Amino acid sequence: MAQATLAAANATLAAANPITVTYEDRNGNDRTFTQGDRIRSCHHYGTSTRNVRIESWWLLLRKGAVQYWMRVFGSLVDAGHFSKEDLADQIAMYAVYGPEVRRDLANYVGVSNTRVIRKQRNREHVVSGIPADQWAATWKLRLTG
Repeated sequence: MAQATLAAANATLAAANPITVTYEDRNGNDRTFTQGDRIRSCHHYGTSTRNVRIESWWLLLRKGAVQYWMRVFGSLVDAGHFSKEDLADQIAMYAVYGPEVRRDLANYVGVSNTRVIRKQRNREHVVSGIPADQWAATWKLRLTG
């Protein structure tokens, strides 16, 4: 619930000045993503053996950085100190906690980028390298923390 609350506050504030990114998908089609939209081409269906690493990473991210904030925000909701329907609450939550949440997530991503994904024989779908460098090559953006 708290994760959805933070997302709602972010979406409310982003609606005033959304960021638009254009990229080319793996089929060579140009795609445009505007902040607040859902990206439908950011994944592909395949066997679960192809998803193990990313699923593992998301689980580690949740345990390492996100679960704490979910508990904090959940306790605010449970105590009646936050209402997701109240725009003032959303803005206050985003202003107060946003920088700390972003810092924690950036630290976690920074640690995860110290490891290199190795090339694997007979698994051409596994892209090797440092995750941040792969992101930069695909999106033409450099992630900074």
